[in-house]
Amino acid sequence: MIRYPTETIKIPDEHIPGMDELYRLVGIVMRNAQAIERNLSIVIYYDRILSVFDENDEVPKEEFNENHESADKLYDDMSWMTMGDILKLAKETPSLDQGIVDRLSRVMKHRNYVAHRMFKDRMFEVGRSETQRQLSSIKRRMSEEINISLDLNNDLLTIIGKLREEYRKIGQV
Repeated sequence: MIRYPTETIKIPDEHIPGMDELYRLVGIVMRNAQAIERNLSIVIYYDRILSVFDENDEVPKEEFNENHESADKLYDDMSWMTMGDILKLAKETPSLDQGIVDRLSRVMKHRNYVAHRMFKDRMFEVGRSETQRQLSSIKRRMSEEINISLDLNNDLLTIIGKLREEYRKIGQV
């Protein structure tokens, strides 16, 4: 049986009370997701550079430089990757524990929902009695997810600080 899409989305002509706050929260979710993506890329970058020292206390300068160039290329490549692709790399990054990887996955899923589904799944209409209840519930959940992303980003910044310090110590190679 062939199925054809039937449900359309009408963009409201009128202002719906409470939507300005929702749009503000959408912006914060997207900004935080981009900051986390950038900081995650930096963690992966430093982790890759430092990985050459996992087995050895000393590494020949040539080997260090090759490893560094490889990490540089990966960092450039990550700027074009999806967050899902970067998350796959994160799962293989020793500096990130499972708790952080789980929170990264949660933040990514929420960001994807906000970016790709939220306004498709929820029809906010002027005059609908349930619209204000829906908006209130969604804004509450978004605020919770924003707090999770802020905590996660702070954890990534702490890890970056430790990795940079380690890099500074061996950077004399």
